[in-house]
Amino acid sequence: MDNSPKTFEITENSAIDSPVGAVTAEDNDADIFGSIRYSITSDTFGIDEIQGNISLISDIDREERNSYVVPITASDGGGLSTTVSITIDILDVNDNAPIFSNQILTGQTVEGSTGLQEDITIRVTDSDIGQNGEVTISINKDFPRFEITQNSNEIWKLNTIMSFTLERNMKCVGDIVVFEDYAIIANDNGIPRLLGEKLLTIHVQDINNHAPKIEISNIIKLRERNPVGKVVAQLEVTDEDPCSPNNLNLVTVVGEYKDYFRVENDQVILTNDQIDFETFGAQIAIEVLALDSGLPQLSSHTFVDLTLLDINDEQPEIHHCIIQEKIEENSFIGHQIGNCSVSDIDSDSELIYNLSCKCKKGFNEETCEVFSMTAISQSPVFVNFNITQNIDFEQISEISCTFEVSDSAADESFAQQTAATSIFLTVEDANDNIPVFSNASYHYQVPENVLVGQLVGTIRATDADVRDEIIYSISENEHLEIDSRTGEIKIKKTFDYE
Repeated sequence: MDNSPKTFEITENSAIDSPVGAVTAEDNDADIFGSIRYSITSDTFGIDEIQGNISLISDIDREERNSYVVPITASDGGGLSTTVSITIDILDVNDNAPIFSNQILTGQTVEGSTGLQEDITIRVTDSDIGQNGEVTISINKDFPRFEITQNSNEIWKLNTIMSFTLERNMKCVGDIVVFEDYAIIANDNGIPRLLGEKLLTIHVQDINNHAPKIEISNIIKLRERNPVGKVVAQLEVTDEDPCSPNNLNLVTVVGEYKDYFRVENDQVILTNDQIDFETFGAQIAIEVLALDSGLPQLSSHTFVDLTLLDINDEQPEIHHCIIQEKIEENSFIGHQIGNCSVSDIDSDSELIYNLSCKCKKGFNEETCEVFSMTAISQSPVFVNFNITQNIDFEQISEISCTFEVSDSAADESFAQQTAATSIFLTVEDANDNIPVFSNASYHYQVPENVLVGQLVGTIRATDADVRDEIIYSISENEHLEIDSRTGEIKIKKTFDYE
């Protein structure tokens, strides 16, 4: 048998009984002594003992063993033998996909930053050799965002060259948005090409770069003095930052109306029942502030433009009265004794005026109607008071009146809307009564020769006018005279009967 080295090749994963090659031996002896039998010492390969053909008898894997040295013996019929070693090289096929050495692939970055905090090192091996073991690395999507650099046959570095933009509907773990839908793909160059995949996770820290936004809806028209608890508007507060605390927002009412409204459960609610149309006007702007909890804190504000509806809730007012303190009896009917100015700031007020008077003389007092009222429509309204009947001092010396204004259109919740003031006048006496003698005639008898100065009699007269002083006089005669103050008649010259 030729003892020169012999080498054979077979492809890994070949089927059982696949041929490997053949050996031959020669023996110059004749007959049985020249008959050759072949044998092989191997659990992997077998040999045809007559022909010397070598074949595969068990599975072979190049990645487990790439070459075998197998002894083959040729024996003749006389018991002589020779042994030669052959080498069988196992040829590679692309039967192994690339394998990642990394258990996990994770990178960290901050929203808006173009690079990861540290490069991600990717380690990939392929047990195949040659072209079958050559590996290329790629990513499953979003290719422009990433940069992959090969450092060696088995090591690559990955980083980002574009920043991540976070959106408010993304899920967070704390203040981190986790991108879990990336995969690193390792392909070999064999035929067919085999690949391996490894999940790539990118942790992006949310930064507070969005102020909250406030949307307003369902604004109602609010009646003034509405009870507490009325919802006047709905709010929707959004924040484009996806993670807490950047998207945790505190919403409050600030500014001029913070003591009248509050925000609760995305509603603007009335907290004070003293919202007064006459004080605040028909339109008010409620300032709403939304403040997030990030660092730095960002905020936004807007206004709820609320229409106030006027109700008839205000009391009428009597501003100023100019009234004569005194009137003279027998003043002419229609004479104006004065006026009062009246107003009601409710736009729909309907004012009713009432004047009730009492007339007094001495201890006697009774209700009387001695004045009329005339309202002159302007702002404010002036109500004039005029005499409607003759006023006689001898019957009336004092007049006291109550002037009352009420609003007949008052809201049912504020029905008692009245204002009142008092008017007082004194009546001055006029000289409108003549003196009246107590008797219609007086008769006296006087003896003749009565002394001068002798009292004949006294006459009496009265006058209803209280301040009048009665002056007495007597017609011209030579015998009698009268005291102008006392009414005493005396002898001025004696009488002579003859």
